[in-house]
This record gives sequence, C-alpha cells and structure tokens, in this order.
Amino acid sequence: MEIDPKENHLSKPKKKSSQVAKYSGLAFQLFFIIGAGSYLGYWLDGYFSNKIPYLLIIFMFSSTFIALYSLYKKLPKD
Repeated sequence: MEIDPKENHLSKPKKKSSQVAKYSGLAFQLFFIIGAGSYLGYWLDGYFSNKIPYLLIIFMFSSTFIALYSLYKKLPKD
C-alpha cells in the first residue's frame, strides 16, 4: 500500500501556520512602528517642554501612516 504525498493531512496546516505567522508578524510590526513614533513624539515634547503635545500628535499620525503604507506594500494584491 503506497501513500500518496498529495493526501498528506499535515501539508494544509503547515501552509496555514505560515500565514498565521506572517500576519501576526505584520501586527507586531504595526504595533512597533506606531509605538516607536508615538514615544519619540512624547519624548520630544518633554525635551522641548511643550505645553501642548503637538509633536506627539504629529509623530503619532505620521507613524500610523507609515505603518499602514508598509502594511499595504506587504499584503498580496488579490
């Protein structure tokens, strides 16, 4: 009795797990980019002693745009 490699029940979950790893990696990347940009804005506001945290707002929105653009470039074009 010969085993057909196409009927291997382990091949599908392997593909799914690589997709899960890919997308969870993208989620961590988004979190890191937005967090780093927000922290940089927060730190700069403290360094320059700004009463209104405009650098935090600018860096937060800029890093969000950069993170979403990065996500757009990495997702498949289906």
